[in-house]
Amino acid sequence: HGTSNGASFADHIKQASKSNHGALGRAFASKLIEQIESGDFSKQLEVLKCFQADAIACISGDVDGQVSRVVHRFGVLALAGHIATGWGLTGWGEREALEHAEAAFLEWHDRRFGSKQQDLAKFIPPLQQFLAANMAAFPVAGAPASSEPILGWQDPSRIYLTPESWHQVYPGILGSKAAQALIAANLMVQGDGGRQMCKGPRGIPGRPRLFTLNREKVTAYKVY
Repeated sequence: HGTSNGASFADHIKQASKSNHGALGRAFASKLIEQIESGDFSKQLEVLKCFQADAIACISGDVDGQVSRVVHRFGVLALAGHIATGWGLTGWGEREALEHAEAAFLEWHDRRFGSKQQDLAKFIPPLQQFLAANMAAFPVAGAPASSEPILGWQDPSRIYLTPESWHQVYPGILGSKAAQALIAANLMVQGDGGRQMCKGPRGIPGRPRLFTLNREKVTAYKVY
């Protein structure tokens, strides 16, 4: 922006903001009050909902409370910029505020979760392939099972894999690394005392310790 380096640009912005501030804020607040008092704010709120849905669709992994709160905050900023642009207060393009706010959210998400998602991108596909090939044969926990070797069990919310199955998917030291990554992403239930395996439910004979997966999250997880 015509300065020699980032520090120089930051100093320029700091000085400029001391003498140029407030006018746009007052105009925005005035128009916003008029809009709210008119009772017609539904279209603007729909923009916020669409922004949040579009931003969430661009990420992979579990959308927990923190992610939901952050995308909402970026959405409020995006909406403010979008409304101000529509009122002729910014000089920006029609969707510029929305696009830059989404880019900022994705940058935050990548910095916060990027390394975890890189691990999951390695560990999830072989697990999903194994489940697609074998889960139809998993007995339901509590139901009679055949005498053949059992790779795992299932119920409406969980998938239970035996240690043998787990190490078939993740040989050697990959087994422990995969379990740690899935637990960190809330895709797998951690056992008591920090163990990677949980004691099986009462419907599984002998209640052995098993790798316990969140069925819906694991099967629906998308690697980008």
